[in-house]
Amino acid sequence: MKFKFKNHKFTLMFIPHNNSEVKSIKIPAMLINALAVFGLLSLVVVGVLFINSSRLEAKLLENNELKSVNSIQNEEIKILKEETEMALEKLEEIKQTDAKVRELVGLKVQEESNITVSRGDSGGSRYPSRSLVTGNYDLLNSTYNLSGISGDSVMKNTGLSDIAEIKEMLKVINEEVDNQEKILSSLEKETSDRIRFLAAKPSGRPASGRLTSPYGWRANPFSGRGSEFHSGVDIAAGYGTRIVTTGSGKVTFSGYRAGFGYTVVVNHGYGYTTMYAHCSSLNVKVGDQVKRGELIARMGRSGRATGPHVHYEITYNGRTINPQTTM
Repeated sequence: MKFKFKNHKFTLMFIPHNNSEVKSIKIPAMLINALAVFGLLSLVVVGVLFINSSRLEAKLLENNELKSVNSIQNEEIKILKEETEMALEKLEEIKQTDAKVRELVGLKVQEESNITVSRGDSGGSRYPSRSLVTGNYDLLNSTYNLSGISGDSVMKNTGLSDIAEIKEMLKVINEEVDNQEKILSSLEKETSDRIRFLAAKPSGRPASGRLTSPYGWRANPFSGRGSEFHSGVDIAAGYGTRIVTTGSGKVTFSGYRAGFGYTVVVNHGYGYTTMYAHCSSLNVKVGDQVKRGELIARMGRSGRATGPHVHYEITYNGRTINPQTTM
């Protein structure tokens, strides 16, 4: 079977306004159809190129915006990490200061505190105790895996969760810093009280010399028969040896007391008093404030004594205690 195509033609006529000859051009129909198809294809190609160009421009704009966000977030993460490290350093310094001060004055060291940071994906993560905080702060990366927060990771994952975690951690650490600063502030008063107590509490020997009679039951030193309770200790040395107070306090008695001879009594507060008896001379009067190591009397044998010595006695809350436990 054979197909026959009719060779149709279109004629274009050009008619001038003067008496010139009319001109005409015959155009095959196939050529017109080809030109129409070509024009349609050109429009489609131009349309596709325009759409792709718009999409590409939008993509470039989006990428530029992401890069800008990435840069801002990276900078924010850097700043947050630096602030976190500074907060951890401050927290550790406070902790060390607290521990040193308490150790120096004999106060109980406070228990280590653990910081808990809430994390949405895991339901909670325990932050290491302050005793694990070190100078290089590798715990930032080990706990929060911050080492990969930059560049492509932020481009793919906006980084908001990482920033939120660091901010949450920083918030908790700063709260702990504030808490520790308050504790350190209260420690100042506690330390002052402790220092005053340690300065007042009887400690050490009131005089150099030899311990001749301990605290407790002993044979009667005068008759040798029977026994008596010795409420202090006797320290013997040369006549006129210096006698010093063993703690700061206020002189409540300075004078002659039956059986004890010339005697000084010091009230140290906190339930403590000390007595220094059998002195040859007294260097303080009632009402004087004295400090540990201050000269208050000279050794002698006044009162009921067998030789020059000082009878040293400590009373705590109205009851005598063994002075040897404080020497």
